[in-house]
Amino acid sequence: CLCNACGKPTNHDVLFDENTKAADPDCYEEYQVLRCRGCDAISFRHTHRSPAHGFPSADGVFPSKEYLFPPRHLVRLPVDLHWLPPNIRRVYREMHSALRNCLRTLTAIGIRATTEAVCNHKRARSRNLYDKVEELCRANLITEDQRQALHAHRLLGNDAAHELAEPNDEELMAAIDVLDAILTTIYIMPKRKSLMEHEA
Repeated sequence: CLCNACGKPTNHDVLFDENTKAADPDCYEEYQVLRCRGCDAISFRHTHRSPAHGFPSADGVFPSKEYLFPPRHLVRLPVDLHWLPPNIRRVYREMHSALRNCLRTLTAIGIRATTEAVCNHKRARSRNLYDKVEELCRANLITEDQRQALHAHRLLGNDAAHELAEPNDEELMAAIDVLDAILTTIYIMPKRKSLMEHEA
């Protein structure tokens, strides 16, 4: 299954398995502790098989639902969090948590909130986010292409917050790609460059 730590499908070992199959093989609960064979990360799986989930298959087996913790609807590795300022790190981490839990509207709002946190940290003084992004571009903190992309996912967050619109996964992935690139440009690369110069 998909590993929450690796961010990719890996094989897992079952470290612990407890179930109620003996009482009723058609309707049971199963609880497992899993360990990723790639990175040794520990996770939890709960399987619920029940007639409530649909009709049986040709061989008479009722369907089941699987629940994983930590959740992993869309798993992607975040940028290096320790390079980010505390407030930006916090809201960015919350955005990723919403993404893993399949909370698309909250993810979109989190993308917008992270963008605004970056603008505030860089002391953009305008009253609205559109003008704050413009300030970042005039200060050469972001490129023209990044400016246009930021405005695109600023609107994505507005639609989510005010219209309760739910973006699709492709829109979210594209917006996070842009956000990660900007966080890397503004925060991560300068600090890595400074560290390399200090070590040289």
